Amino acid sequence: MSTEIKVGLLFFIGLGLALWFTLFVGDIGKGDSAYWVRFPRVQGIDGGAAVTYNGVRVGTVRQVEPRLDDGVPSVAVGFVVDPEDQPAVLIGPGTRFRISQGLLGGSTLDILNSGGGTPIAQDNIEPIVGEAPVSINEALEQISDLVSENRAALKQAIAAMPAAVTNVAAMAEEIRGTVADNRQEVGRAVTNIADMSDEIKTFVAENRTGVNAAIGNFSLMSAEIQGVVAENRADIRAAVQALPAAVGNARDATDELKLILKENREAIQTMLSNFASFSPKLDKIGEDMSKITGQVAAGEGTLGRLVFEDTLHDKAVTAVDSFEQRLDEVEPFTSGFSDLRFYTGLRGGFDIDDGSGTGTAYVRIEPRPWKFYEAGVGYRVAPEDREAADEDPEKFNVDLHFVIGYRFFAADSIQAYRLSVQGGLIESALGGRVDYQILDNLSTGFMARMRHNDYEPDDRRYEAGDDAILTRFTVDYRLWRRVSITAGINDPFYDADPWVGIQGELLDNDVRNLTTAVGILP
Repeated sequence: MSTEIKVGLLFFIGLGLALWFTLFVGDIGKGDSAYWVRFPRVQGIDGGAAVTYNGVRVGTVRQVEPRLDDGVPSVAVGFVVDPEDQPAVLIGPGTRFRISQGLLGGSTLDILNSGGGTPIAQDNIEPIVGEAPVSINEALEQISDLVSENRAALKQAIAAMPAAVTNVAAMAEEIRGTVADNRQEVGRAVTNIADMSDEIKTFVAENRTGVNAAIGNFSLMSAEIQGVVAENRADIRAAVQALPAAVGNARDATDELKLILKENREAIQTMLSNFASFSPKLDKIGEDMSKITGQVAAGEGTLGRLVFEDTLHDKAVTAVDSFEQRLDEVEPFTSGFSDLRFYTGLRGGFDIDDGSGTGTAYVRIEPRPWKFYEAGVGYRVAPEDREAADEDPEKFNVDLHFVIGYRFFAADSIQAYRLSVQGGLIESALGGRVDYQILDNLSTGFMARMRHNDYEPDDRRYEAGDDAILTRFTVDYRLWRRVSITAGINDPFYDADPWVGIQGELLDNDVRNLTTAVGILP
């Protein structure tokens, strides 16, 4: 094989390898992106752009392509996150995706999250839609429209400008004279300003990264400008219309200021002289502060020992520990007071058929939401067809009421317990009651107690009937927060009589507020 053939074969083999390498390596990184996020639209973002998470670069944008989801156009941005950063990039319901545009060009895909979440995955990105970017051009268009809408008012303001400028020029003459009279003091002030400019330059150099980040957020600021203009168009229009009057006021103000400068030239000169003479005192104060801080840093003096010695710290820690121990000791005795509820109330009702009725004043204490004690006194009225005998004033002629109750089956939908069971003395007779809460403001109840048929027939408390037990079925409807009405039936099983009633009660906070209100009345 000749040398020419060998060279030719070597050339074509090298060309094939170069072509394969170009295609293979070029395809690396151009495959499907690891994650996709949808935007209504994008601006200035392309493959190769940086991906940041809370300001830290964690990956790269690979692809940007249009999509059509259920007939709605959108833009999908595909990106990858560096494997070592993936566990720390959390995606949650509060995560935001946005595109930040630099002031001098270039864009980044920002992931912002401060509410926690789970490590990044396509499943938790899918429900999130990125924020549409707003360019500075759109914000300027909003401002341009606003100017067009208020052209007449701006024209009036511009027409008033010459007079204002004339007054400013006159005021400048007064200021020039003041400066001429106080040239030495002004020179010192200018020197201090020069020193301050050096400090500002050093500050900017030391915080260059923060300044760059602020410039990178310029697109966000333009979006905020657009939003403010759009939301406050009417107010801005009113302000522009008032601008001619404002310029006129400024003109009058410059006249006043010019007059003040002219009338107080000597006082201003004295003030500047005093300020210049006070500068050495500031230097002396700075030297004294430097000495004091040096002593503190060395642990000298009372303040230095207080800072660097551990005695005060140890005593404070001991006191706090002792206080926490005392709180732990009394917690079993005080923990129940936070749940305690105290109610006072009145309830009453009457039998529609015979006109008999009863009324009770009671107090209910609830040490726990599911447990309560209720005590009170009541008074029963005789039926309308009975001529009741006179009562002995030396006897106890009221009924006692005392029950213990428990609640069961807490229901979050109505913020109450469904079932309530109570038992004890009901109108001076042994009995019990069961209530069931159907809705937030509707409940049913069933009461059973011993019947008062052991009194004389002419006694107002006498209850006719052969059955030894009085039963009552009721339905309660809450009209207002603390007021309910009752409708039911007495003795529903053999001699049903309609029964109606009403109940009102006050919580301890209600009683306290009512007492306060009454106390401040004249």
